[in-house]
Amino acid sequence: MFRNRTHTILLITRDELLRADVLRGSSAALSLCRAARPAAVDDLATLVEAALRLSTARPGQVWVLSTEIWTQTIALAAQTVAGLEPQQLARALGFEAEPLSNIRGVEARAACVPVSAAGNERVFWTTILPEPQLQQIELAVERGAGRLAGVAHPGGLPSLLAAEVPAAPAAWRRVELWPGAIVCLSAAEGRELRVHVVNSDPRPDRWRRDLESWDDLPADGERH
Repeated sequence: MFRNRTHTILLITRDELLRADVLRGSSAALSLCRAARPAAVDDLATLVEAALRLSTARPGQVWVLSTEIWTQTIALAAQTVAGLEPQQLARALGFEAEPLSNIRGVEARAACVPVSAAGNERVFWTTILPEPQLQQIELAVERGAGRLAGVAHPGGLPSLLAAEVPAAPAAWRRVELWPGAIVCLSAAEGRELRVHVVNSDPRPDRWRRDLESWDDLPADGERH
């Protein structure tokens, strides 16, 4: 499906911009460029354009990962989500998250994956950004000769990294510290992926205290 296709990944954080171009084919190749984030630039679409300009190579399918994208786990009553189509569920989550995300439900563009069930509730790992902002990002990518494939928060890779363990264990846990968010994951055989997100900066003197209510918090030496 992706033979001889280029995928361009843009990572935008509070401090830097990164562009990675991955050529998929008979011989995979990776090109990586990074730079400090331009001072006093807050518009995400403008930052996307700046990240694309880090390389003169023509981008392929562009994935935008930014720590400025709002992400959180949201619980809804099972009877509320029963029978909902994916678009209807995403819309319901956008309205439910409005007091937390500060993004108006009527313009919220949401995407979600189910991560757990507890009693009569269903928990969804949700990412939300305003629809006008998504449209501006798509235009910025098209002006850079690419095609937008997706937009997401970079936190919460739902699998182990090769560097973490020599062989995949039956159960694993990880805490990721990102600007503006702490993302925690826990997985085990026969159990749904568990995700816990704290929407605050991971300060050295308090991030573990922010997670005290999460019973899957890794012990010392297990965090990453």
